[in-house]
Amino acid sequence: MDDALYFSEQHVAVREMVREFARDEVAPVAARFDADATFPWANVKRMGELGLLGVPWSEALGGAGLDLISYMIVIEELAKVDASHGLTVSAHTTLGTSPIVHFGTEEQKLRYVPLLAAGKVMGGFGLTEPEAGSDAGGTRTMAVRKKDHYVLNGVKRFITHGHVGEIFVVTAVTTPGQGTKGISSFILTKPTGDLEAAAAAGVGHDPSLPAMRGFRAGKKEDKLGWRASDTAELIMEDVEVPVENRLG
Repeated sequence: MDDALYFSEQHVAVREMVREFARDEVAPVAARFDADATFPWANVKRMGELGLLGVPWSEALGGAGLDLISYMIVIEELAKVDASHGLTVSAHTTLGTSPIVHFGTEEQKLRYVPLLAAGKVMGGFGLTEPEAGSDAGGTRTMAVRKKDHYVLNGVKRFITHGHVGEIFVVTAVTTPGQGTKGISSFILTKPTGDLEAAAAAGVGHDPSLPAMRGFRAGKKEDKLGWRASDTAELIMEDVEVPVENRLG
């Protein structure tokens, strides 16, 4: 294939950079991390330094300011060597960060996106539930307005970065009986559940993020594959979420 038909010089440069990183730093640890179900904190830090955790976001928000083709190249080159690394980037960017970029207020974008785009902390998206699967219309998590905050109760399951992450966009029913039109999204924060390993790598935790009481990771899934990609439950028990954390 002639690269010039599809790729700019910048695309080729991104591909070569990620290909080299995957060969030199991902390949040597991929099998061991998969066998041990170890989250690759050191490589996450390096991916943040290379700009791989904020590829499509603007430089004003701490991203690399590149296009979607560059983003797809990054995921493809990582996944060629280790699917878990590719999934870590894609879930963090597409699921964890893009809802805030596309639907958040300016204040929400400026507060959370730079941390995510730089890979300072990991992000995730809480939709899937034990009794609803990924059918948003079956959401059981409830958010009840109490003056200047909402109280959230519910469980999310199979959430990528549920254990290691700190910033999550979570769906909850705010107006019962209206189906998907009665569902809102909220930004919730908690400390990473892998604090010791994150601290050793120098990434993954930001003390400025509030630890919302009652919001925590639950069961960590022991998967058949993609084992270096973190998957866990998210549990909300009377979590008080400020009104300003309602997305948009």
